[in-house]
Amino acid sequence: MSIIEEEKTVDVAETTAVEEEEKKKKRKFWIWFFVLAGGGLILLFGAYKLTEDFILPMTGGRSVKVDPNAGDKKKKANEAASKGIEIPGYPELHFPAGATTVEVPLENPASNPCYFKYTLKLVDTGEVLYTSEDIPPGKTVNAETLSRGLEPGEYNAVFEVRTLSLAEPHVAMNGADLKTKIVVK
Repeated sequence: MSIIEEEKTVDVAETTAVEEEEKKKKRKFWIWFFVLAGGGLILLFGAYKLTEDFILPMTGGRSVKVDPNAGDKKKKANEAASKGIEIPGYPELHFPAGATTVEVPLENPASNPCYFKYTLKLVDTGEVLYTSEDIPPGKTVNAETLSRGLEPGEYNAVFEVRTLSLAEPHVAMNGADLKTKIVVK
């Protein structure tokens, strides 16, 4: 073997060793790349779950978990009854001194499932100044006749509102006592 042939053999051997080393480096690179990329995804998902389940509730954040029993509201057969009874308020009434006929719109809202009966009483004496007949839903009594005229001044009074069923008129439902002030001038 000549010197040239020996050099070629050494070069071929060195080239093969260098190529093998490069292949090993590339393999290591790709293995580490996939390990780190996969680990990064796992950490990212874990951080999301950690934030949702642990950090958000601790920091005052809000994590929504819908109740499995939640659904649409069931409608009742009588929609008016489901709303309850609407009773208007009368915080202050103004009457002329000595007048026995006054104008206060005593109404029964149209959505109510009952008749209304209003009674106006003075708180201090319990004296009844006015009692209405049954007022159907959607109707209003605009003028009332008092049992007597009042002297000038201020009076504490109460409107007793009693309700009676539309289906069975003699059956009471519920009612309210509405405090009011009567100002007479």
